[in-house]
Amino acid sequence: MSRDRIEEMAYHCLVTGHDFAKAIELLELPIKPSFDLSYRSLLGKLKNGDILGKSDLFTVDQIGDILRAEMNATRTGYGDRAFECYTDEDVIFDRDLELMRRAAVCYRCLMSASRALRDLSNARRWVCSLEARE
Repeated sequence: MSRDRIEEMAYHCLVTGHDFAKAIELLELPIKPSFDLSYRSLLGKLKNGDILGKSDLFTVDQIGDILRAEMNATRTGYGDRAFECYTDEDVIFDRDLELMRRAAVCYRCLMSASRALRDLSNARRWVCSLEARE
């Protein structure tokens, strides 16, 4: 895999992170006070294009859980659907639910991009360790 391809994947992670932060900020998610510092820190990192560590991705997952629960509370089962299926063609007449649906799409894109970049990084380390043994 070329360095250019890795940079493209990293760039995709940054863009999807920005998109997720923007989408989440449009919502009024019920963030517990004990989670607020992690939440605000993550949003700052996403906006700044900082590299996300494991704890940051855990925070993204927690936000995803909150988002899914809010969507399910708004329309029974829709949060589960939005996190599992393609929903871009769903017709939604509830503005808040549509904003949440868009945030769920951003969440899925960010997690997919981060997973792909992490997997590529792990594969490169593995190849390097194999080459070092030879």
